Amino acid sequence: MDNKQHISVTEDLLAKYLAGEAGPEEAIAVDNWLEALPENRQTFDQLAKVWGNATLSSYQKPDVEREWERFSQKQSPRKRIYTWLAVAATLVCLIAIYKLLPVGKASSEIISLQAQKDIIRDTLPDNSYVVMPPGSAIRYPAAFTSRQIQLKGEGYFEVQPSSQSPFIVETGDLKIQVLGTAFNVKTSPEQIIVQVNNGAVLVSSKTSAITLKAGQGCIYNRASRTFDTVSTAENGRNNYAYATRMLHFQHTSLSEVARQVSKTYNVEIRLENEKMAECHISTTFENKPLSYVLDVITASLDLQYRTERNVIYISGDGCN
Repeated sequence: MDNKQHISVTEDLLAKYLAGEAGPEEAIAVDNWLEALPENRQTFDQLAKVWGNATLSSYQKPDVEREWERFSQKQSPRKRIYTWLAVAATLVCLIAIYKLLPVGKASSEIISLQAQKDIIRDTLPDNSYVVMPPGSAIRYPAAFTSRQIQLKGEGYFEVQPSSQSPFIVETGDLKIQVLGTAFNVKTSPEQIIVQVNNGAVLVSSKTSAITLKAGQGCIYNRASRTFDTVSTAENGRNNYAYATRMLHFQHTSLSEVARQVSKTYNVEIRLENEKMAECHISTTFENKPLSYVLDVITASLDLQYRTERNVIYISGDGCN
């Protein structure tokens, strides 16, 4: 028996989808609608562009005197008599709106947050959550009404949905616009990697755009300005384990395991015997302390570890 509910794709639903407010069934309905006809994709891209421009535009102070002069020149004397009250009311509203918005103050205050030697975790003004490994940094306006962040390096974001203000991460040529909740962005001089853990994001450059859902990712080549889609299932999620503390290994070499554990816990790990690099292990860790992770790995492969001057050494004979 088919229990699926038919959901009509309307402009209101597309707006919810773009704002990250669509439910799972509604998001699936939109995805199916996009794949059904090229015209649907064209309509969606136009709506996404308009929506993005509307949310990214900054507030401009109304020039009351100029608008009044322009209006007066267009009106006949008779029309001026009948409409002056309406115009006056409009001008009063414009002045009131301008006075209520602290434009100058909000645009001048910028918050900078940088991860130097340690992984940092911080809550943003809208209660969204950000995690950054060492060497990364973000900047954003203190008022945070526009929810726009500039990123250098790498960052993992868990975003609070808001239909009034989309969450946007800018890095290089790209803008990553949140349609869901959790994603990771990693930049390098050659490329920008975006991976979605939960929900969905809209990644756009000056010439193209791509929508990514949970378990999907993309690599943006800075030189060719092109996108390649990738899957973040299984081991791919280890790339942002520094934020989630969730590691998945499936017949993974010890050299790769050591690299991922090192990044996740911000520690240095060295293999004393090169033969150990080709040992393989399959296991999962979910928010475990480093000592537990090392105990399991070394016990599973019949190896040993010790810590000297903040460096972890793994020793043993290797694997057959």
